[in-house]
Amino acid sequence: MNKILKLMIIMGLLGGCTSITANENSTQPIETKETSSIPPMSSFAIEACNIAFIQSECITFAIQQHWGEVKDIKIFNLSDIKQIPGNKNIQIYVKSQGCYGYYDSPQFEAWYPANLPNIPLEGKTVTANLVNNRIMSPKLREDFVELFGNKASILLDHCNPIEIKN
Repeated sequence: MNKILKLMIIMGLLGGCTSITANENSTQPIETKETSSIPPMSSFAIEACNIAFIQSECITFAIQQHWGEVKDIKIFNLSDIKQIPGNKNIQIYVKSQGCYGYYDSPQFEAWYPANLPNIPLEGKTVTANLVNNRIMSPKLREDFVELFGNKASILLDHCNPIEIKN
């Protein structure tokens, strides 16, 4: 099967991912049986609002994958985290175990950058939310890694975690 067709199948299967949150009214814990040799991976998109170069109020960026469970999202000012005085850009980070495609296996849990461009800090306060944040099923992880490989990729510029307390 060619790569484009496999990619379309994988993206269609993303709807079959296991949710990482339980229904608030549910009394039964969600049980998943891990039968894959590939460690857990999350698939998610990011919705960002009030970005200066976007005409509409909000935009949803493409789905991406990180190792482990993506637990939270934060916006950091680049002048604070990279000690670049006068830099008026922000970057969105997620709490995970590293970017899939940059690292070939899970890393320590930390704040890793989302695969998004730096966003100019102009005018309104930018907000960001995780959208369709799911842990991929074992079968989907197997198919995904078969298609894209499990080696570090040059597609990502960087995926260095930042050290903060929280």
